Amino acid sequence: MINEAQIMEPIISDSPKEVKSAIVLDEVFAGYGSRNILSNISFKVKKGELWAIIGPSGAGKTTLFKVITGLLKPKHGTVEIDNQDLSKKGTRKLLRGKIGYIPQNLGLISSHDVKTNVLIGSLGRTPTLPSLFGMFSQQAHKETDEILEKLSISNLGSQPIKTLSGGEKRRIAIARAMLQKPEIIIADEFLSDLDVATASKVMNLMLDTQKQNDMTVVLIEHNLDSALMYADKILFLKHGKVKEIVEPQMAERKKLRGMFDD
Repeated sequence: MINEAQIMEPIISDSPKEVKSAIVLDEVFAGYGSRNILSNISFKVKKGELWAIIGPSGAGKTTLFKVITGLLKPKHGTVEIDNQDLSKKGTRKLLRGKIGYIPQNLGLISSHDVKTNVLIGSLGRTPTLPSLFGMFSQQAHKETDEILEKLSISNLGSQPIKTLSGGEKRRIAIARAMLQKPEIIIADEFLSDLDVATASKVMNLMLDTQKQNDMTVVLIEHNLDSALMYADKILFLKHGKVKEIVEPQMAERKKLRGMFDD
């Protein structure tokens, strides 16, 4: 016979499970030569969040992009991506395939056509030998066709990159990053050169991909309205320093707009 003392109630914890950080910067100073561009930058981006880093021209946004992606080593402080210290040898190679970059210059191969440029995004999922000969899987071809269709550029598949407009090239770079299916996407002003309708279409595709894959996204942005519309958090950068980190619904728009003009 079982008495009441022998019946154990399940222990239910009310505390939510802590979401791990995908990107962590701690007291980062960075620049070129003797000149500091970034001063004492610290923030944490949690896994699955979409952050917008905004600020006026010359604020240090592109330098911050280079620091986060490991293209520029900080003079002081640490940068961690997925709990890996970027300053340690071999870290960037270890993280390859986990991070998708969309730089301002896009990094497209002008001698290749559109579809091949997008397919390159699948190299991290392609066995080494086939990738050396540009042999991509049927699945990669299928996914590429679907992404090009969603971005309304399926008609450009065989076009050489050098014949495209700036906006078309930007969509190709975005498609390539999407095909990579990274855990983190970091994009430097990736909506520039796009008209309002296309920018909305591209951003909605980014949001769908983010939700489906629990992706972390950091957008380096100049457009405050885009940041307010899409981001979970907004980091305002000015003169190389973090001025504000806010949630859009809590943000004082007038105050943020004023920061551009101060």
